[in-house]
Amino acid sequence: MLALISLGSCKKEGCTSINATNYDMEANSDDGSCKFQAQDYVGTYNVTGTMYDQIFGDSTIQNYQFLILHTGDINISISNLGNTGNVITATIKNNQLTIPKQDKNVVETWSGSGVISGNTINLNYSESFYDDTYFEVAVKQ
Repeated sequence: MLALISLGSCKKEGCTSINATNYDMEANSDDGSCKFQAQDYVGTYNVTGTMYDQIFGDSTIQNYQFLILHTGDINISISNLGNTGNVITATIKNNQLTIPKQDKNVVETWSGSGVISGNTINLNYSESFYDDTYFEVAVKQ
C-alpha cells in the first residue's frame, strides 16, 4: 500500500508554462526546458517602411535597424523601434506581435501590432505625441 501512495505523488518534470511551444500538460515540475516562440525572433532586423505625420500630413521613408531581445516567456524588447532610440516592450505569441500601450519619454504613448511570417515582421504602430503612424517591414538579418 505504501508503494502505491508514493507512485501517486511522483513528480513529472517538463515544461509547465502554458505559453511555451513545448508545454507539457502532464508535467507538474518545471525542468527549465520551456521554449517560447519569442526566442526564435531574437536578433537584428533591417527595417523599411513609412512614417506618416498626422499633424503635418507628410510622410518619411525609413530604412534603419532595430534589435529584438527575449525578456522572458512571451515578452520581448525592441530597441530603436521607429528609428527613435526608444526601447519598446512587446509580446510574441501565435505569429502575432503585440505592442501594448506604453508611455515613453514622459509625453509619448506607443502601441501597435505586427504579423510574423518566417523571418519577416509586418508592423503597424503609432506614437501619440507627434501623431505618427508607422507601417514597416522588418527582416531578420
